[in-house]
Amino acid sequence: MRLSRHEPRIGELTATLGGLDEAIAHLQITRTTLLSLAGRCAACDLCQALGLPIVSKNVENIRSTLKHLVSHGILTETESGLFTQPHP
Repeated sequence: MRLSRHEPRIGELTATLGGLDEAIAHLQITRTTLLSLAGRCAACDLCQALGLPIVSKNVENIRSTLKHLVSHGILTETESGLFTQPHP
């Protein structure tokens, strides 16, 4: 049967879709967390809100991500290390 030769690929694609569903759920949680932080926040505040240990590796990774969002106009850096959503 022709279907049987495609079954392994179907299994791979199903697993990939499951991973994408999980990634989307994590992005939604992260978006919700960002929106719940009123006003300005620092990278360590966001680490705490996301439940990450406040260690230099995590803070630097979050800070890098926040700077990336600034470069795309999604956030603004009002002072060194303080980030907020831009006002329309």
